[in-house]
Parts: sequence; structure tokens; C-alpha cells
Amino acid sequence: MTERPITKAAFARRRGMTKSRVSQWVAVGMPVQDDGSVMVKSAEEWLNSNLDHRRQRGWQGDSPAAPTPSVLRPSPKSAGVKPEPDAAPATPSLADARRDREETKAERERLALEREKGELVPRAVVRRFLEARGRMDRDMHLAWVSGISAVFGSELGINPTRLHARLEAEMRQHLQVVSKTPVPEAQDIA
Repeated sequence: MTERPITKAAFARRRGMTKSRVSQWVAVGMPVQDDGSVMVKSAEEWLNSNLDHRRQRGWQGDSPAAPTPSVLRPSPKSAGVKPEPDAAPATPSLADARRDREETKAERERLALEREKGELVPRAVVRRFLEARGRMDRDMHLAWVSGISAVFGSELGINPTRLHARLEAEMRQHLQVVSKTPVPEAQDIA
């Protein structure tokens, strides 16, 4: 005896879910007849092969929970592409999520250890240091101009005041250019 198709609503009642959930499954590849009716056996087989049952139960053992659209693995037929033989699954599994979480925790712990050892310095501390060092360099350069202008003025027979004004103007312009030069990131230096 051949199986008779049933409506989506009847299939939904049979599975204990809403008709819209069945429509979502049809949209991602569950087989239906041309008139939209469902052949129970083929639909059940499709659900068993395409449903991620761990997610359907909410990863909590055998407690039933209504599956969500993300529970389905996208079918190549519904996506309109041929599957790659070594392609990764479209939705991450629980193991993938746990691995990502553990990798993130390990990275945080590594950074905390480096900070404790003094190998990692907060960005704000580095910024304050660089600003202080920049001011110190500026002051040292301008002080050098003040000291050397008197020496050059007397050696060259030039008015030391005019020479100082000219050298200081050039030094300030040079320091302005230097201050606009971007500092390379650490990975660019290494």
C-alpha cells in the first residue's frame, strides 16, 4: 500500500510543532509534493539526516524542545550550490563553540600572565611615556639651540640674538614635522 501525502498542518501536529516551523524546513530543503503536501516517510528521513538533534534538545540531554531554524544544517540543494567534499559545516557545533571559548579564555590568561610578569604594559601607560619623552626631546633640542647659537655667533661673527631666533624657528618647524610623523606599530618594526 502506498503512502498518502498529508498537509503541512497535519505533519506539524504529528510532530508536535507549528505549521510555520514545517514551512521553515521546506524553505531549507525538506521535500514536499508539487501541491505542498508532505510525504511523511520522506520528510521524516530528511529531518533525521538534516536536523542537528543536539541543538534540537538545547544540548541538555533528552529534554524535548522546539527546534529553531538554526537547528537545520543547510542543504546544498536549497543553497543552490554543490557541496565541497572538505567544506566545514555552515553552523558551528557545540564542540566548535566550546573550543572557541576555551581558546579565548587561554588567550586572556596568557595576557594576564604577561601583565603580571611586567612583559605587557597597558596602552595608556605607553602613551603617557611617549608624550613625556616627546616633551623632554623637544625641550632638549630647544636648549641645544640656545647654547649653540652663542657659540656659532661668536665664531662666525654673527649677531647671536638673530642667529638664535633663526635657529630656534627652524628647530620648531623641524619638531612640528617630527610630531606629525606617525609612530610605526610594533609588528611593523619587528
